[in-house]
Amino acid sequence: MLYAKNSSEKDSDKNLILRFKETQDLEILGELYNRYTHLIYGVCLKYLKSREESQDSVIQIFELLITEIPKHEIDVFKSWLYGVTRNYCLMKLRKQKVQNKK
Repeated sequence: MLYAKNSSEKDSDKNLILRFKETQDLEILGELYNRYTHLIYGVCLKYLKSREESQDSVIQIFELLITEIPKHEIDVFKSWLYGVTRNYCLMKLRKQKVQNKK
């Protein structure tokens, strides 16, 4: 996927984040999605132990990123994304646990 002006698949995560913050262009976020889908899926699978829930969570996490990226200064996207993913899964598990007690 190529973008106009100074863009290619070789763009750094930091450059993509800056461009996304400036433009809110979902195609830029899509490039990050393509790079890190496997990471997010793996983390979700580790915590949620369900392929279907993990696949759904990958999509939900990237929808969450649309609003979260502009709120944060992100130096190392991969580490930040891992933390966001882990926290998302833990919150999901906590909600399920509460629902199961009812």
